[in-house]
Amino acid sequence: MTLQRLPLAIHTNVAELLDQLRAAGIAEFGEGASFLRRERKGRFYWYARSRQTQGERPERYLGLETPELLDTIQRAKSVKSAAEGRRLLVRALRAAGLHAPDERTGRILNVLAHAGVFRLRAAVVGTVAFQTYGAALGFILPAQAARTGNLDIAQDYGISMAIDDGLDRSFLDVLRAADQAFSPVPKLDPSKSATYRTPDGYAVDVLTTSRHAGDEETSRLEALKTDATPLRFMDFLLRETVEAAVLHGDGVLVRVPAPARYAVHKLIISRKRSQANPKRRKDLEQAQALIQALAQDDPFALRDAYAEARDRGEAWRELLDQAVSLLPEQARAALESLRRVAYLPAMTKILFATAEGPPLDAATTNDLLGEAWGAEADLVVVPVERLADGFLDLSSRIAGEVIQKFTNYRMRLAFVGDITARTKASRSLRDFVFESNKGRQVWFVNDRAALDARLAAEG
Repeated sequence: MTLQRLPLAIHTNVAELLDQLRAAGIAEFGEGASFLRRERKGRFYWYARSRQTQGERPERYLGLETPELLDTIQRAKSVKSAAEGRRLLVRALRAAGLHAPDERTGRILNVLAHAGVFRLRAAVVGTVAFQTYGAALGFILPAQAARTGNLDIAQDYGISMAIDDGLDRSFLDVLRAADQAFSPVPKLDPSKSATYRTPDGYAVDVLTTSRHAGDEETSRLEALKTDATPLRFMDFLLRETVEAAVLHGDGVLVRVPAPARYAVHKLIISRKRSQANPKRRKDLEQAQALIQALAQDDPFALRDAYAEARDRGEAWRELLDQAVSLLPEQARAALESLRRVAYLPAMTKILFATAEGPPLDAATTNDLLGEAWGAEADLVVVPVERLADGFLDLSSRIAGEVIQKFTNYRMRLAFVGDITARTKASRSLRDFVFESNKGRQVWFVNDRAALDARLAAEG
């Protein structure tokens, strides 16, 4: 497989389209909208407040303050109507050979975007996401791997629970704004549905992360006002999502998994499908194309994603090894060369919880997780003064419930403070701390210096 690189001028147009779509998305809040900056535990978040209607001024969450978000807000304040200019950019990009969805899928994505689905951190996954990667990476990806007849939308369960915003109507009602023919496909419990279908067979599936073995048939995504099917490996795919432009109309701003994660995830999923499933071949074709593109332009992202997946256990490594053995020589060699390079984890992003916040227990864990996701943190550091009464009494099960939630969402956790008196008084706590400190998921350290030393030893 030989990939054709986009001319620099075309790739530059992709970046310009993304910038314009970001600004247009915020400008959509309307004339008279204002932008609010709020502090939560030392971090700043931005909201858009629309002009007053019927005595109310609705607010919508925009995101954690970053230089990029501040620049987008400034651009949005000056945006009038640039839709026709974006339409010309979309046409130029499609003429250059970049992939676009079919008309119906594009229309649905546009309606979902305007409703706020992607602002709420949901992402397009599957082949429609793959269609966007050529523009992002600067390559023409193979057409046969970009064909599809349905749409998959996914949101991390924890984010849906923690985010302080949501759709203003049901997910089904949003879909029906694009096509009135959509109807829910009931699960075994007829009151629940994670798939919506039209009479001619077009389907939109809603997916989410699997929290533990033996998940129920569906999980409720409160932010999206729909049920979703929990899937194994989805947490890896959704751990990092990025903005992308769908080449439909005047452009549609969506979120998709980071390309490197998508490629590695497809390798794993290809081995979970049956030999007779035609999607198995397409999984490998998509993975191969992305591996070749990333190996040329972003090998470190590919290396990190591949190493993280292999680090998740023997079952993951076995699936990856089987899939890689089926790749053509060029793609296989690219991955093998990455394995020979020493893996240096990316700098850990840390959220330091304050000692003054609400006591940490099972009820307040989601708030802390939501704050960590908003900060895109990998590790949450909690002072022992923040622990709820009974936390260090293992018989209360508080510690187990909190740590299990962090483990389910692959969020690392470190407790900082001297608990020597408690470990001397409790053999079970002493053993628990000892075993925890042998791994990477949960640490107990006496002070900040000890934490810094452990982090330095990792890098």
